[in-house]
Amino acid sequence: MAERASVFESVNIGVEAVGTPGVEVDANRRMEAWSIVPSRAGAIDPFRPDGTKFISLVTVGKEHTEAKIEGILDYANLVYLLAGLVQYAGLPADNGGTPNAYTWTFVPDTDGPDTVKTYTVEKGSSVRAHQFEYGQVTGLEFSFNANDSAIGLSGDMIGNELRDGITLTTTPTLIEAVPVLPEHCAVKLAATQAGLAGAAELTRLLNLNWHYTGKYGLLNNISTEDSFVATVELPGELGGTFMVEADTTGMGFLTQARAGTLYWIDITFTGATISAGATYLIQIQMPIYLTNLGDLSDSDGVVAAEWAYQATHDATWTKALDISVVNEVSAL
Repeated sequence: MAERASVFESVNIGVEAVGTPGVEVDANRRMEAWSIVPSRAGAIDPFRPDGTKFISLVTVGKEHTEAKIEGILDYANLVYLLAGLVQYAGLPADNGGTPNAYTWTFVPDTDGPDTVKTYTVEKGSSVRAHQFEYGQVTGLEFSFNANDSAIGLSGDMIGNELRDGITLTTTPTLIEAVPVLPEHCAVKLAATQAGLAGAAELTRLLNLNWHYTGKYGLLNNISTEDSFVATVELPGELGGTFMVEADTTGMGFLTQARAGTLYWIDITFTGATISAGATYLIQIQMPIYLTNLGDLSDSDGVVAAEWAYQATHDATWTKALDISVVNEVSAL
């Protein structure tokens, strides 16, 4: 019998139907830009009665899966994760061209539930494999600096109990990665959303972090179910940090931070041309508040200020976050 070599452990996902999360589907997609690393979570508690040195039994509670998402930021695979975290608004807009370019839009509802995708996830090889359903993305984060060659992407997922001994799907469709490079990034800040269009790009940006984490938790029921019965939406944390040289521009944010002034941030990654008039794109826009007073430190020999920010809802804009992604992916 062949050994279960780690190098051959693949991850396949299948998009579950909206409205029936946890109902198994074929895991017929394989991502090239990130992996999912599942682990079992649940309580097995030993009990030792008085009068003996050794336990007499164990009790077993409900079980679920906790998984880490590990990889790099890219223009293609990313939409699967955003559809599971932010909001699934349906099929993307077809921009035409040869090849076709598509625009995906992700906007969370501020005061109501988001419609998101869940996934059936397989992990393993032809030797042995595991599977869990109701794969719910609970958080995503990217962080990088000017010296990095790629942009690291991480995240978290929960799911029903991890089942062992399944047969791994042998012919999934590969969703090829289109990597996002640090040099693709431009960050702008302005006092108004309209002002972002004419705002100057930060020219001494040293480090950038963006995250949307802690968005979903699990709901257990006192009944016969072996795992959780539903996920529940939580406030989460939407924000990040940016580090700039502590020059006139970099320290100019101190006035807004002290005054608690509303700001707007635009994080745009622009890649290669897809077809005439369309390029690979990730654009994130948010109204924000700065939430610290600019921590000073050394960064590659210059004095740097790191500013933390959190998103807020803007009544005129009617949202707190807007993410647009342009790629060649026509459907999940």
